[in-house]
Amino acid sequence: MKTLKLILTVLGIAFLTSANRANAQTVQKTLTSKLDNITAWCLNRPIDGEFVYHFTYHIDKTGKVDRIHWNTAQSDVWDSETKEKYKVIDTGNDNGGVMWVWWNNVNNNVEHQWDLDNNWLPLPEDIPLEGSFINMNLKYIGKGGNVFRLGWIWQLHINANGEVTVEKYAEYADCD
Repeated sequence: MKTLKLILTVLGIAFLTSANRANAQTVQKTLTSKLDNITAWCLNRPIDGEFVYHFTYHIDKTGKVDRIHWNTAQSDVWDSETKEKYKVIDTGNDNGGVMWVWWNNVNNNVEHQWDLDNNWLPLPEDIPLEGSFINMNLKYIGKGGNVFRLGWIWQLHINANGEVTVEKYAEYADCD
């Protein structure tokens, strides 16, 4: 009898674990962007090359994305005129929905093409009413000494009465 209870308990745990995974999951995706004579902000000259982003996003139990994290996995970018090589560093988190529509339609929002179709994220019908977006480290570091960066922080919290309790926004651009 103890063996039967043990087997049923193990089967129950296995079922609950797999059922939970079916209802919510974390997805990882790699996106590549190819640059061909694209004018870089701050540098005000064209750049060429390629960089690869690693995305992790979570799908909630209703099947909608509820948070995203991204970082640059690798980059091979250079100044088209001077041939100076640049390393691209970027990382960000968004659980407030600030960048979800932008990333979901990235090929409509930038000059260069990404290796994905638009509408790749399972966007919620309603963007969350509270959360944060942090992208503090988009920077290009040149082997010849040029560095330029751009960063943002946005936080919005709304209580159950619909009142904004926290709203902070900051951005900076540093063009050497």
